Amino acid sequence: MNLATNQTPPRNMTTVVRGIVHGTTRVGYSEDGEGGIDSNPDRDDFTIIVIAGSEDTFREWFLEVGGCNIIGYSDSMEFSEIGPSQWKIQDGTEIEISFAEFLEARLDFLKRAAIQNVHRMAFQAMQRIQNS
Repeated sequence: MNLATNQTPPRNMTTVVRGIVHGTTRVGYSEDGEGGIDSNPDRDDFTIIVIAGSEDTFREWFLEVGGCNIIGYSDSMEFSEIGPSQWKIQDGTEIEISFAEFLEARLDFLKRAAIQNVHRMAFQAMQRIQNS
């Protein structure tokens, strides 16, 4: 946001957000013996310090591009990596995400959701045909 004009600049394909991984901690059942495999999976917990862009934008883009292997906690900049991601999660790693990467990930998610919805509707239609 431009504080002088109180307006958010328009996003284009070259807009980039950047953050630095900080405070990485390896936790989980095989690390500390606490919890169960389902309730406390092995993971890397970490914080992101945003150095370009807003925290809200970075968080939204990071979670979208990270997919199911990156989990965010409430509205903070604290995350967990519960599976391999495209980033090396360790202290000092700089993560850069472009709007193009975010848009591609979002469109892919929406495409998969639409396909899943079509499959569900087809299954329901087949059930209705079989039950009539």
